[in-house]
Amino acid sequence: MTPTDKDLAEFARLGLEYKLLGLPNLVAWGDEVIESRDDPPTWALDLSMVPNVETAVTVLNEMQWERGTITPGLATEMLAQLTRREWVFGKIGWRIVLTIFWNVDFWSVEMSVGRCANYRLLASQLSYYSEEFEGGNMTERQINDAVDDFFWELNTAIAPLPTWV
Repeated sequence: MTPTDKDLAEFARLGLEYKLLGLPNLVAWGDEVIESRDDPPTWALDLSMVPNVETAVTVLNEMQWERGTITPGLATEMLAQLTRREWVFGKIGWRIVLTIFWNVDFWSVEMSVGRCANYRLLASQLSYYSEEFEGGNMTERQINDAVDDFFWELNTAIAPLPTWV
């Protein structure tokens, strides 16, 4: 499944919100669009020159008025894949995974019910593990192993992550 520009904008917005993406990623996306299209859209020019994250978010929010469609659930699915990648590379800990999977509303999107339930299950399990950890009943290693097990099962991507990520 190839993400639309609007899908990528929503994914980028979520990535910024959870600090999995930064300004260099968005500038790279803008540059990539400019280089690959004969008549690049204005948003790509704006994105390639954004001075800060706040301006980038404004550009991404304005993309809702662009032509095109958004694929229900694709941006959040891509966020889950990015979260998995960052976990596997050791860039984020289980508390960040908990925050993302707890706060992102996977139930409001039209994706595979099984995948959606798995994401919510991870959030619930991590919330429980967090309480157990704080109470001294679980170690950090046990929680990390549980997240590893979950992400091992989630190793099939619906859509590949963009090159600018």
